[in-house]
Amino acid sequence: MNYIRAKRLVPEIRFKNFTDDWIEGKVGDLFYLKRGKVILQNFIENNRGKFPVYSSQTENNGELGKINTYDFNGEFITWTTDGAHAGTIFYRNGKFSITDRCGIVEIKI
Repeated sequence: MNYIRAKRLVPEIRFKNFTDDWIEGKVGDLFYLKRGKVILQNFIENNRGKFPVYSSQTENNGELGKINTYDFNGEFITWTTDGAHAGTIFYRNGKFSITDRCGIVEIKI
């Protein structure tokens, strides 16, 4: 039985240059999953800056506007949690904030 289970961790289709066994685990063991905070349009208008605010919209790469502060700095994956395009995923790199209509994936290191 252990042999069969171990064999399943080596898939038939391989990623180029990846020869190690797969690691089995839970998403929560590898990543932090979070939601953004409420950021209203009037807050954006009163706090204009250079840091993007991303929302659940998918136009303009999800950017709602730019403010003078940020909540996240680095490489992240965000996804839309509401609306017609819920589940749409974006790669983010840099300083930014997200609204409560977005989720964010942060790797645990």
